[in-house]
Amino acid sequence: MVKRKVLTIKEQLSIISELEAGRSTSDISRQFNLPKSTVSTIKKNKEKLKEAINLNVSRLRRIRKPIRKDVDNGLIRWFSYQRNQRAKITGEMLKLKAEKLGKLQNTNFTCSRGWMDRFKTRYNIVAGKIHGEAASVSKQTVSSWIKDIWPNLRRGYEDVLD
Repeated sequence: MVKRKVLTIKEQLSIISELEAGRSTSDISRQFNLPKSTVSTIKKNKEKLKEAINLNVSRLRRIRKPIRKDVDNGLIRWFSYQRNQRAKITGEMLKLKAEKLGKLQNTNFTCSRGWMDRFKTRYNIVAGKIHGEAASVSKQTVSSWIKDIWPNLRRGYEDVLD
């Protein structure tokens, strides 16, 4: 008897790629030490798993659908727009926006900590610095700095060539 094993979405996608390459269910079940029924279930859920990779959630073990899809969709669109504008977004801002979207849908939606944690996991939202800040500096400023300030800074130094 094969011991129960929980696979990540990434592992399940590798099984799908093996199936699509023409390998048999039996071969794959032996390779991954899984029952044939598990491989068949993964094959059956192929489309859902491929959608998960588009959400960049391959480290998850299972995909949970949102309870309030309308709030979920609106919040991720707002979040994506804000991130493209390089705005810093806090968890509190996300919570307030989610509750506002819930009210717009005429529901009594309250954004619990659990809902917010699952939302962040679903869309792979993590805290951290927003990269790409160099794009916010004007080319004129850079050009001026190179032309006027840089020569004065290096005036007292010699060029060293290796």
